Amino acid sequence: MSDPLYVARATVTPAGTLQRRAVLDAGAEAEFGVHGPIAEFFKLSPPRPLPLPVDYVVAATAGCMLGTLIGALEVRQVKLEPGDLTARAEGANELKDGLPLLTSIRVTYTMRIPKGTRETVDRALAKHQDKCPTAATLKPAVAVSWTAEIEEV
Repeated sequence: MSDPLYVARATVTPAGTLQRRAVLDAGAEAEFGVHGPIAEFFKLSPPRPLPLPVDYVVAATAGCMLGTLIGALEVRQVKLEPGDLTARAEGANELKDGLPLLTSIRVTYTMRIPKGTRETVDRALAKHQDKCPTAATLKPAVAVSWTAEIEEV
């Protein structure tokens, strides 16, 4: 086995009742816990609702796919203005063998693109998911898909 290209590291500690805090070596912090239907499923009463770890997985997938798409558009010299591209993600959790498991993530892009670039944008969209490391990592276990709402301006 070869040496890894990158090793992600985090230190996770309890941060109160049903709360945890992660400090990433890359310089960020995240706080997570439990909320909503998952709290109800496990019959938990958190002192305050916090994002679940799976919420971060969904956000990270959308973030990686968005970054991959932005890179693909830059390589193709499609210039977008700030606010011209957003990604919204939804992750569906289903009960499997008595556990709520993440089974799918759907990313929806909202895009405003320059006139005359639609064909180029469509090509970038068609390939970006396969080039996204996070989507590729999840592929064996989670169905990742995307749609795009595109307006030419």
